Amino acid sequence: MKKRCSIISTLLIGILLIGTLLTGCSQKQEDTNENPEVTNVPTPAVTTQPTVTAVPDNTSAQSAEGAELTGSTPLGVTIYQGAAEENSLEYIYITSTQGWKAERNAEGMFKESITLYKTVDGGANWDKLTSTEDENASIPLESKSGIIFTDSNDGWITTQIPQDGYIGLFRTKDGGVAWEQQELTIPEEYSISQFNTYPPVFFTAKDGLLLSYAFDDEPKQLVYVTHDGGDTWTQTAEKNDSTFQWSYTEKEDKGQASGWTITYENKTWTTSDALVWNDGSAK
Repeated sequence: MKKRCSIISTLLIGILLIGTLLTGCSQKQEDTNENPEVTNVPTPAVTTQPTVTAVPDNTSAQSAEGAELTGSTPLGVTIYQGAAEENSLEYIYITSTQGWKAERNAEGMFKESITLYKTVDGGANWDKLTSTEDENASIPLESKSGIIFTDSNDGWITTQIPQDGYIGLFRTKDGGVAWEQQELTIPEEYSISQFNTYPPVFFTAKDGLLLSYAFDDEPKQLVYVTHDGGDTWTQTAEKNDSTFQWSYTEKEDKGQASGWTITYENKTWTTSDALVWNDGSAK
């Protein structure tokens, strides 16, 4: 009898232990369901697409207005020329986006109106700077042989009128809004000559030439040199100075100028119109 009681007691204790274990497992499962373990899943990186700004194509913008690429200067200034209705067009770009547009219209008697615009987005938009039609305008009304800029502020216009001993040279220092004539010293032997003067050509920001041709029985040329970015111009009768050497060639027919050859720092440049320059072989 005692043995049977001992067995029963052992069985009861075993049942109690199993129940306790089962209860613990159930509670653990419930805890797990109520508070699941959180696993940190990396958030995918967000890729930000860069803002793409289209590079303005000034060639197409200008071609749409009837202008075509003419060439460039030794300083890298790009020139376009064309026409729209009765106006001639001239474009001068110092970078692919920053440039000027000059609308010119002959008024007769060596007068030529001009309206000047500027762009900073390759020709997509143009802002008017000045016009000869504006009150108190300082941009010249004289017939123009060309216009050039060397940076965002400095530019020149050259003019031609039937006046003895006169060279028309006008400069802007504010990007084209205000213009002022630069006085040049004319040698006595040229006092009764009339000149065709071309826009200055710069080979660096400081070194440049102003080339002028006299309409006389014999060809005469006046060359002015600057080494201070065009603040001052010095006339020289020589064919060279400390940095430049030049020569002039005239056509045999009609006495018209056929072009200039300029050597600067051992590099030779040629031009037929003193507006567009071609680099040649070094001497």
